[in-house]
Amino acid sequence: MARILYWNVNNFSNEKIALNTNKRSRDDMEANSGPRGPVHRQMIRSTLRPVDPNTGGAVVLDFIVVVEVFQRMGPANEGQLVGGNAEIGCCALYDYIQAQIPGNWGMVPPVVSGQNGRREGIAVFYNTNNWYFLGPATWPAAYPAAYHVRLPNRVIPGGYAYDPNPAVARPERRSAGQWQFQANVPPGFVGPAPLVQFPGATFRKPWLTAFSPIGTPNTLVRIMSLHTTPNDVAGAYADQATTNLANVHDMTARAPDAANQTDVIVGDFNVDNLNAANFLAGGPFASLIGVGPGAIATPYTPFVRPPAGLNVMYNSYYHTHGRSASNIPGQAPARIADDNPIPPPNVLEEGHYPGLEYSDLSIDNALVRYQGGAAAPGAGPRTTILARARQQPYAAPAGPPVPMPMLGTYQANVYMNETIGILVNNFNANAMLAALNDINEHFRDWDNYGLVYSVSDHFAVIFDV
Repeated sequence: MARILYWNVNNFSNEKIALNTNKRSRDDMEANSGPRGPVHRQMIRSTLRPVDPNTGGAVVLDFIVVVEVFQRMGPANEGQLVGGNAEIGCCALYDYIQAQIPGNWGMVPPVVSGQNGRREGIAVFYNTNNWYFLGPATWPAAYPAAYHVRLPNRVIPGGYAYDPNPAVARPERRSAGQWQFQANVPPGFVGPAPLVQFPGATFRKPWLTAFSPIGTPNTLVRIMSLHTTPNDVAGAYADQATTNLANVHDMTARAPDAANQTDVIVGDFNVDNLNAANFLAGGPFASLIGVGPGAIATPYTPFVRPPAGLNVMYNSYYHTHGRSASNIPGQAPARIADDNPIPPPNVLEEGHYPGLEYSDLSIDNALVRYQGGAAAPGAGPRTTILARARQQPYAAPAGPPVPMPMLGTYQANVYMNETIGILVNNFNANAMLAALNDINEHFRDWDNYGLVYSVSDHFAVIFDV
């Protein structure tokens, strides 16, 4: 089994976490808010340390995936290593992970993907106590020092996948991810297969990394991470990019590279998980999950997918994205009606959890398939969306909704000074908070939800494969 924590950290670079930064965004420009780097750094650290509520201890992670590493400025071109503040930020985040997160860690050197204003990188960290980083590619020369020293100084024995020359010892410090992918072609096709675009040549591509457990060369976990360009009036970019994943030969039609192989596609798809049509024939996920024309032979299973017939009051259990702190509705609930499937008229919440309408979209997902002898963990994926306004795992509503919403398994640290529960209790007990706007204003203060949103407009997702 492997445990993966994925997170879209908005425009991540050293500017996000530098201890001396004075940079502000419109959402956190409040008097006496102070430089945001130190508190941003602390919140990111807390997010990477989820708790197992069964033991009360830190969850042991195998992989951490961070998308939206900011590289839209600077000299690095597509396919080159991420540089500048993005490189410094990734290395600083690695140093924290190595010092504070259980395990010994390595960082896959990230490369720039996309062109012009769409350029970004993806950072993948892995627990070197348990895993070799195999590639699937090989870097043509020694990495620069900052990346070189953040990979383990060891040799991968023979017998593991993607060995370019089995007769020669393979240093792990030369393994590399893959950012270009050939399309499936019909039998008899002559010539090199065309590259898949997501959806055009200037758009960001996925990032494929591959790992095997130490001492188990017949087991392979491949993680394709991505961040698509959102749909807009100029084109359905995210929909088409997601659709095109089913045409990536390496992830859909290539013969398994190990007897026991788990394939993961995870990231910010910018495709609405709450729209059932997106999973039906003709939808962006359809072919990838084995539905309709063009369905792939060994389909993937999405981990964030509301069941048919879900009461719309429970949509927020699937939200992976938060509203701007300045865009939360002007009224707030007098109480949270977790035990009532239909809240009274004065309770303006978007689902019984998390309430207060601070979340609005479900656009991050993980799709997984098992090949050969690989199998899902016995307890299932235990997918948990680590929202920040209340402790996880979510409390099950006591009302009659069928089917039940996704509740999650793991537990996030509480990052807000005044969580929903605290605010509601204070509201109910304190006549000074009688005005509905008071509780809402407290909720979205810069050092409360405003701080959460200024770190990232996305929530982290943790799951087991």
